[in-house]
This record gives sequence, structure tokens and C-alpha cells, in this order.
Amino acid sequence: MSKLLTSSLMVITALGLVVVVVLYMSNEPQQANAAAHGHAQMAAHGSSPAAHKVWQGGIEGHVTDAEGQPVPGVILFATNAPGKTGLISRCYSDSKGRFRFDRLAPGTYRVHGEKTDAGFLPLTSGFHSAGGPPPLEVTVGENEVVQNVTVQLGPKGAMLIAKIIDATTKHGIKDAHVTLRRADNPYMAYSTSVNLIKRKGVFKTAVPAVPITVEVSATGYEPTQIGPLNFNADNKEQITIPLRPIPAP
Repeated sequence: MSKLLTSSLMVITALGLVVVVVLYMSNEPQQANAAAHGHAQMAAHGSSPAAHKVWQGGIEGHVTDAEGQPVPGVILFATNAPGKTGLISRCYSDSKGRFRFDRLAPGTYRVHGEKTDAGFLPLTSGFHSAGGPPPLEVTVGENEVVQNVTVQLGPKGAMLIAKIIDATTKHGIKDAHVTLRRADNPYMAYSTSVNLIKRKGVFKTAVPAVPITVEVSATGYEPTQIGPLNFNADNKEQITIPLRPIPAP
């Protein structure tokens, strides 16, 4: 039952009589407005508990090299697997090679680690993964922390440092583009540019210990290809690649 609000109004008529008029008002519109405002606030702030669900699943373990030795300072990635894409979480291994992913929803994750600056080859690249272990998949239940997971890094490759120069002036070419291809499978390629580091015309990357061809191009220069080149694992290889300027017409 709705409540009625009353108020009075005194009116003086033409005959000098005072008439008191009682006005009746329902408060239903105010209640409806208040209810609508309340629903709007709930919608704005999200009334569903599932919208704010914080999962407590996790994956923890340690990172090793091919000999089983712990490796510190590795960046680890947990992605959807299989058939899905997208980075879910990442973390770093500590000084003893230990790592932990937190707040994971239930599901299957593909876990891998990278430390290319130390010569370890990334297993997610077909060009680099020569003789590495298969991808590691871990299934996490609701609020489950999967423990004692061992992530093995890929094999060590060579560290290739190449300088691209003008064949005439011997100056570095800063806008050159480089494509590395495996001689055993040319479809497995890796592309990079030379402006990734501060030294002009120089690029640095880890390469597998298999025969590789190097293709280089730059605006205003004739493209060139060298190789196949052979690299030894865990070695640093330095090469210089000259490009000839295209003659003026």
C-alpha cells in the first residue's frame, strides 16, 4: 500500500471566507525513481560476483638448461594451449632458477622460457628450435597450484653479430633489413633490422648451430645473399656484409 502525503493550502474567496484545501500526493513516483536510481548504480558498479572473480590457480617449478642445471634470470611465458593464442602471464626465474605464475584460471597452458642474450634459443620459433624439447603443456584446475614443473630451455646456439656497411664508404647502413634462413628448410626464416641496438648498421641475434643463409637489403642498395654459413654452438660469430649502392641512372 502506498503512503499518501498531505499538505494544506489556505485560500481566501471573494466572499471573505477562508477555505482550507487539503492536497493529497502519492509518494509512488519518488519510490520508483529511487528504485530506478538504485538499479542504475548496481549496473554501473557491476552486481555480478563472477565479474570480479579472482582465480587462485598457479604453476611453480624451476628452469634448467639441457644438462639439468638451474638457470636464473629467465623470462617465462604462460599462454593458451592448444589452438588458442594470447599471453596470459609472465614471470622471471630467481637466482636459483625457481619461478611461479599466480592467479591463473582453470585451463591448459603452454609454458616456455627465453634467455636469448645468453645464447639459449627460443623454442617458439621454428627457425631457432633445432633439437630442442617439445612444448610443455600444464593443466591447472580451479584454484589449483601445480608444483614441481620443470621448464627446460632450448639448446644453446651461436651469437651472431653482423655489421651491414656501404661497400664504397664503409659506413654502417642503419635502415638495412636482414632475413636469416635455415639451409635445411628455407621456409624457416627469421627477420630483423639493424636498428635494434645503438651501433649503426649492426644487428645481434642468437642463431641455431645449423647452416644458415643471410639475405640483406636496404633502400638505394643492391640486395645481397651470403651463405650457407656454419655456426658453432655457444660461440660468438662476427661478420661484415657490404652492400653496393645502386648506380644512378
